[in-house]
Amino acid sequence: MSIATLILESILKCPLDIRRELAENIICVGGTSLLPGFRLRLKAELLDLLNKPTYKNSLPIPTIKFHNPPSVANYTAWLGGAIFGALDVLVHRSVSRDSFLQHGRLPDWSSLDNSILEQDQQPKEKTPIAPLATVSRQFSKGK
Repeated sequence: MSIATLILESILKCPLDIRRELAENIICVGGTSLLPGFRLRLKAELLDLLNKPTYKNSLPIPTIKFHNPPSVANYTAWLGGAIFGALDVLVHRSVSRDSFLQHGRLPDWSSLDNSILEQDQQPKEKTPIAPLATVSRQFSKGK
């Protein structure tokens, strides 16, 4: 299955009223997205697939638009994870190893099923997080 097919299949699984908006707001991140011609080829493949009978009737999207990520594409995903990890919401969305081993599954985050989380509400120590500028200075000095 190609990346273009995965994108269109993902859009098809979303509600009808947001499909066009999703197709017009694609952001490519990761090292592979930096390959020369990646976005042009992906757009061409998406438009080609949209003209095939499989998607022509079920996904009438006239345009596909790509946007530049807010930072360098090869570490945008890491930056988003780092920001999310620094939020207080993560403390309430964490599962301990013991809880996972006891239940054998993770909660369904999309439905906000808190049954596992409620049983695992031991206070967790929050590790102090260094400002991003400090971290980048440490990496640039080779520490």
